[in-house]
Amino acid sequence: AVLGIMTTTGLALKTHDTPLVVHSAVYTRLEDPELVFYDEDEGASVSAVILPREDKMLLLINGLRAARLSRNTGPMDLSLGTDVAMLSHADPGSAFFAGLGTGRNAGAAGLYPGVEIDAVEISKAVILAIPYFDEYTYNVSRNDRINVIAGDARHFLQTSDKCYDLIVPDAYISALTGTAYLYNVEFFQLCALHLNPGGRVIMQIKLNSDIDRTIAAGFLIAFPYVKLVTSPNTGIHFLVAANEEISFPVLPVTKWQDHAEITKRIQLLGFAESGNLNLRDFSTDVELIDVIKAAQASTDDHPIVDYISAYLK
Repeated sequence: AVLGIMTTTGLALKTHDTPLVVHSAVYTRLEDPELVFYDEDEGASVSAVILPREDKMLLLINGLRAARLSRNTGPMDLSLGTDVAMLSHADPGSAFFAGLGTGRNAGAAGLYPGVEIDAVEISKAVILAIPYFDEYTYNVSRNDRINVIAGDARHFLQTSDKCYDLIVPDAYISALTGTAYLYNVEFFQLCALHLNPGGRVIMQIKLNSDIDRTIAAGFLIAFPYVKLVTSPNTGIHFLVAANEEISFPVLPVTKWQDHAEITKRIQLLGFAESGNLNLRDFSTDVELIDVIKAAQASTDDHPIVDYISAYLK
């Protein structure tokens, strides 16, 4: 296959050049990898890799695995957090994604009719790689309702007066990408200022992970209302935060019954069968209070860096 390599002078189509990423420890352990995109910008080297034997794709950032995608959505698909976000709001019309990655989360949001999406991505190389993932991301690069903005997500919110029904921060692996400032108290407080009435901020967490407990601690400082949602089918947890009391005991799952892919994703989570999100309140649930009582929130002055996530993907 012809490899598209972005250079400082423009696009060069080459079949013989060998980017350094192919010599990285992660890449050399892959089975028959096919490098279809490579670019370096001011902050990162970015690669899109096809794994033909597994019918999967990888996003590599600085030689480490940032995402692994399958064509078919499974119960452990990280993008299912997008569906939790959509279900948490009575009538979502707008969504903000802090970070783009492969575009799968934004692409999943684009499945929902009428939702206008802003996705802010700091890496120009990541943005250039997005079309290569279209078959795995619901054609995110070709969805007219998804507005990809090149820039820093936190700075964007600081300089914008725009508000959203849903905000989905999704920036981990701070040791790799320098994104600790996107999961700290000050950023979550900024998100709270950019919520429409009834708006939600949603993040997936693992209660047994130190960095996730740090994130939960930050939520509790930044938002007056925080609850935990757990998928009945997978046991995956999601933080839901808002400026008002959070209450949505009955899900309008029939609202999307004519959209096969949305229905499939909701069924994977198990919410279609249960009819509710089984909300747990961090301020009253004794077990949750005990889980995070020793967790320290990350702040601008005292950032807590995530060294682990890059090696668990």
